[in-house]
Amino acid sequence: QGESQQSHGLRNREAQFRDDKFYKEYDIDVLKGTEATGVNTSTNTVTLSNGNTLQYDKLFIATGCKARKLNIPGADLKNVIVLRDYEHAVYTSSQLEEDKEVVVQGSSFIALEAANYCLNKVKKVTVVQRDTVPFRATLGEDVGAAFMKLFKDKGVHFISKNSLTKITSDDNGNVVSVELQDGATLKADLVIMGVGSTYYTDFLKNSGIDMREDGTIETNEYLQTNIPNVYVGGDMAYAPVWSHDNKKAAIGHYPLAHYHGKIAALNMLGKRKAMDAVPYFWTMLFGKGVRYAGHGNYDDIIYAGNVDELKFVAFYLKDDEVVSASSCGMDPVVSQFAELLAQGKKLFRDDIKSDPLGWTKKLIA
Repeated sequence: QGESQQSHGLRNREAQFRDDKFYKEYDIDVLKGTEATGVNTSTNTVTLSNGNTLQYDKLFIATGCKARKLNIPGADLKNVIVLRDYEHAVYTSSQLEEDKEVVVQGSSFIALEAANYCLNKVKKVTVVQRDTVPFRATLGEDVGAAFMKLFKDKGVHFISKNSLTKITSDDNGNVVSVELQDGATLKADLVIMGVGSTYYTDFLKNSGIDMREDGTIETNEYLQTNIPNVYVGGDMAYAPVWSHDNKKAAIGHYPLAHYHGKIAALNMLGKRKAMDAVPYFWTMLFGKGVRYAGHGNYDDIIYAGNVDELKFVAFYLKDDEVVSASSCGMDPVVSQFAELLAQGKKLFRDDIKSDPLGWTKKLIA
């Protein structure tokens, strides 16, 4: 599997989790092209963009987030795109031609997946990143450097510690170039921004639902907000992470968001169920499978294997406790770590310092 995950699901029907038939069969009304513009928790109503009002007994909000663009001249040109949904992926794919040059701003997973996907379909791909290496904050300097070398070896160009400051178009509104902080100019036919996201929660202001400064909504372990009959889930839920001593975080990964929906539904139906999931994600980059499980800031990393050869496991420690783990080419260690956390157990420095993989032999099946 040599292409990134952006290449998957470009066929709408195959990408759908449920088709219209499912919703009809289970008597679920879907209001397409309709936006929720406000929530009144005193009257238990949701106001809609079409002027109608919905009454609720229990309310679940999972509006997620939207991809962000840099606030620079030219950011709104049609060939400056973000990757958040199906339409974005389809449009990106339609613009890739052999004579075009692509500039990717950012070094997040979505940015590097986009660079991976575009490379063999265009003339040139350049990644402009503010950091020194991709994924540094999440996976560490060494792992980031190894993946940057992989991308360079494949033909992706990198410009580090830099950022776009202006995007220029021709008279027809087509992107032709970008300017960087250091004054350099790059030819560009397509600009992809992978620079983070903001939350779709503005409509909840003045609703009585407690919102954090960043736009996320705080919940308890049942995904319940400060309003007892209002629940939230997905990217915008600042919720307890069971495997991280129930410390709260907003984690933007599909599997956890999917799990949130299940937990919220059970609790809304009166079947009391606290979250007990372990955050886990994966991706493919030029055929290299990356796995990551756990959550939390770290102050040290212990490696097993060879990072430079992209055959490794990295254990991320905070105060001598392993809070997360990543791997490439050494499955199923990260899955085993996730299972360990799911069993309510922990891994510490003393467990891995002499034999980083010895603990896997003692894992209960």
